[in-house]
Amino acid sequence: MSTTVRAIQITVTESPSNTFQIDISEDPIDLRGVQGAIRIQWTLAGDASWHFATGAAGKGNGIAIPDAVPAIFKDDGMVPNNKGYAWTRLKADDRKYKYSIGVTNDKTTLILDPGIINEN
Repeated sequence: MSTTVRAIQITVTESPSNTFQIDISEDPIDLRGVQGAIRIQWTLAGDASWHFATGAAGKGNGIAIPDAVPAIFKDDGMVPNNKGYAWTRLKADDRKYKYSIGVTNDKTTLILDPGIINEN
């Protein structure tokens, strides 16, 4: 059986006043009713200078799910160009999770804390 994929798009925009905004295509990520394993793939779109943070000097870790239990979530890591990141949800456990998105353009690092609904 193949793993279902949920594609999530992230876009960073800069305003004329030099402030930044992270937009995410699904927040929270709603996995209610999805049985079995599902791969969640986040992709950075838009400005090529932005990429997932690598965790150096406390500046984010791409995508982190701090309360993830190994039997429930598996960190699949970052793709080689740092424009994508994936986790696999192995099974539902009737919980809601906060996760963090860390992106950087090597001058500014942004962190956003959206959620995942992992209910049956």
